[in-house]
Amino acid sequence: SCAHAAAFRRREARAGRENIDELGAHARNCWTRGVEKQSESSLTQFEWEAPDRVVFPCERWLPEGKSFGTVVCVHGLSGAATDFVTFGEVLHKAGLACFALNLRGQGSDPHRPRRGAALDLEDISRDISSFANAMHSITDEGPLWVCGESMGALILAWMLADKRFAQSVA
Repeated sequence: SCAHAAAFRRREARAGRENIDELGAHARNCWTRGVEKQSESSLTQFEWEAPDRVVFPCERWLPEGKSFGTVVCVHGLSGAATDFVTFGEVLHKAGLACFALNLRGQGSDPHRPRRGAALDLEDISRDISSFANAMHSITDEGPLWVCGESMGALILAWMLADKRFAQSVA
């Protein structure tokens, strides 16, 4: 959850473990702040900075060894990136890198007043396209797939039909 992620980040900052990795120009100045794995899961929470400098909590499941491709997951209305925990676990075991973004205006948006009060498809599609490009450039292996649940699937279908992704999607 967003509160859990914030508490974890505060604890890590107090311990002096910021671990900030620059992804380079190919990732459009995207920054991630890695945090430790939680329990026995392959899930790692991290933060992603959108093009408008808003920072969103995200989830990732990386395979051990080489990735055979990248999957970007988009949750449904009022959902959260953590909705994909089971799916992410299955994908990482299959050798795929899986990333899930928390959408602005939805369940885990860090700007609480915007939650449930904002659904700007232009902003959301820019976020998804930029996030997908940045995450695919991290793994730099295999094709990019997108997966949406409920409203997330509808947004992705619209984005694919309108060619709103910066790179090709399998």
